[in-house]
Amino acid sequence: MTASTISRPRVLLVDDNQGDIDLFLEAVRACSSPFDVVAFLHGEQALDYLLAGNPVNVVLSDLNLVKMRGDELLEKAGQIPGMQKVPMVLMSSASNKGLPKKITDYLTIPCFSKAQTWSEFRKLVQLVDALVHGRLDTTEATPGPKALADHMRTPRPEAGG
Repeated sequence: MTASTISRPRVLLVDDNQGDIDLFLEAVRACSSPFDVVAFLHGEQALDYLLAGNPVNVVLSDLNLVKMRGDELLEKAGQIPGMQKVPMVLMSSASNKGLPKKITDYLTIPCFSKAQTWSEFRKLVQLVDALVHGRLDTTEATPGPKALADHMRTPRPEAGG
């Protein structure tokens, strides 16, 4: 079964912080997003899910997972037949210096800062919705990550204003 045969789009979310998973799920409900979320706390569980042939439309993973890092998970997921065209995104609360630009020579993975506020979680849901419905391309080496960064950018109030 391919991702195109899923009745409702399915997002695979991998994050070792249950609170972040809960906030993402709440933002999905609040935005009335038309996709299902399958969430795992560990990369190994998510990889087993994919290896079992469960189709997904988007993979969203934390970078710094316990046991198996998110970049390792996405590299392995990208080797599964049928997964090469599935958009995959890494999130990290680490500084931008520690974020990988791409995972392998054949798999470009955009990476951006994790959502920390309710507004950012809602924007993350909007970003995932755009990925699910093909309105945002993550396969381009340069424009993809910039488009993600632009999509996630939250205007901050200026000091003294």
